[in-house]
Amino acid sequence: MSGASRFGVLLSSEMRALVRQPGLHVLVSLYIGTTSGLALLLYLIGYWSNPNALVGNSEVGNAILFLLAVVQVLLCSLAPAPLGAANAGPKPRTTLAWLRLAAFSPAQIVLARWLAICTWIGIMAASLLPLFSLAFLLRSASVLALVALGSIVLSAILLFTALSLAAWISLNSRVSGTATALGVGAALLFLWPLSCNITLALIRPMLPAGLETLLTITLAGFSPLMTVAFTLPAQLSATTDWTNLFVASTPQPWPSALSIHLSLSAVGTAVLLWIATRGLRRVGEDELEC
Repeated sequence: MSGASRFGVLLSSEMRALVRQPGLHVLVSLYIGTTSGLALLLYLIGYWSNPNALVGNSEVGNAILFLLAVVQVLLCSLAPAPLGAANAGPKPRTTLAWLRLAAFSPAQIVLARWLAICTWIGIMAASLLPLFSLAFLLRSASVLALVALGSIVLSAILLFTALSLAAWISLNSRVSGTATALGVGAALLFLWPLSCNITLALIRPMLPAGLETLLTITLAGFSPLMTVAFTLPAQLSATTDWTNLFVASTPQPWPSALSIHLSLSAVGTAVLLWIATRGLRRVGEDELEC
């Protein structure tokens, strides 16, 4: 059997293991139901306030679009750790190391589990695509906005799934690894924006003109939510184009928050997968016998 065929078998096995998790189906149902209910509630509020002016009401459409964006980012940043932890075992390195007895390489084992978790998180994120029709109906969502949001969601899936794998394998504990991945994710989502706002408020009087904007854009690229906050409003304007998606509209050319975020996510994902593969490669025969 070729290496590609063996990897396909391993990936299929990882996918089936996730499907057999009963909590996965409950999670998907709650996620779709809760988000759909909130989006429809915003739509009904707009309808009740002014039924005649609802079609084309960009304010209601923006509210729905940003609700869906925040929910998507939260899901893709926080869900990979608990979702994959169900199959991690009490000692993830020992659990994954048994696959090496079947002559799978550490890289194949890590990539198969990473792709399996990414696929299921992607399916959950894609399940909300029909709700974006409300934003289109209200003339709020644009192609650029959806491309930007899709890029942020995809990068979050890849990065935080790699983070969870690296944490489980490095710490060799399902509980500690999951807690670490969730802690880092929550810090990037919530603590980073708060600390950046406080820091910028303190140093703003000392910054030269124009530097504050560049510094804010750069810092925003470290957080998925900050990237959403900087990217989506700019893409809702009719005057924006593909250039504005990747280049910030500042007095001098500068990468946008989206460009910075995607670059950092790509590098971070590669580094974390390397850490996970290296940690699994270090598993010795004594751990295989546990």
